[in-house]
Amino acid sequence: MRFLSFGLILVLLVSCGQKQSFQLVHTQSFDSGQVKLGESLVNRLSMPASDSTAFANDIDSSLSEVISSYQQFDTEKSETAWAMVDGKWRTYHQNLQNLTSSKVSAQWAELNIKLLKLTGEVRFADELDRLLYHNPIALLSKQQVESVIYTQLYDQIYINLFGASELIHRHTTGGIVKLIQQTAYPQSSEVILKCECGDTRYLDVFIRIPEWAVNPTVTHGNVKYVARPGEYCQISRKWKNGDVFVIELKN
Repeated sequence: MRFLSFGLILVLLVSCGQKQSFQLVHTQSFDSGQVKLGESLVNRLSMPASDSTAFANDIDSSLSEVISSYQQFDTEKSETAWAMVDGKWRTYHQNLQNLTSSKVSAQWAELNIKLLKLTGEVRFADELDRLLYHNPIALLSKQQVESVIYTQLYDQIYINLFGASELIHRHTTGGIVKLIQQTAYPQSSEVILKCECGDTRYLDVFIRIPEWAVNPTVTHGNVKYVARPGEYCQISRKWKNGDVFVIELKN
């Protein structure tokens, strides 16, 4: 019995020491009309070929494998299935750097949107940022940007992409909270986040800090929040009308 008890304790210790390699968040897009993109962002998305259908047929076997591995993971939600997604995504992403923009298909963008909403990992938002801003033309459609620039889980709001825009959030306790991004991103590394609301409302707001950020800061007056590259900066507080947060991605 003593040996059996020792064995059980050892199994428990080993299992407790194992860290799950993926975390599921399951955020959702906001309804149509709750997200309004600023003129500068809309103009970028209006450039030729920004419509995702332009890339609908431009898909290769490697990307098909990544998509298939995601579909398997979405069904199984297992460590093994996630390891397959992770490996194939990283390989495709690395090889993608040497391809022309025409090789970046609508399916690749959609896959990163799904992975971001499922896991809440910054790297998928960073890739969407690259598709949006770091090409001669935007490789995301207006509909795609509206579906992912802000996502939600009840009163948790994720700011996944930067760009002049407005979000109208219907709080679970009633009332409306509007968040406004004022920025010239990516020409500027500064983003001003403002809040407009009739009554004070408690929100968890998660601001994406890109992996490439240098000494990033998120401040509200004299209060500085933890902002690490490759993570989301969490702001959990009662938001009130007139709140202003300054996000600096490079200092």
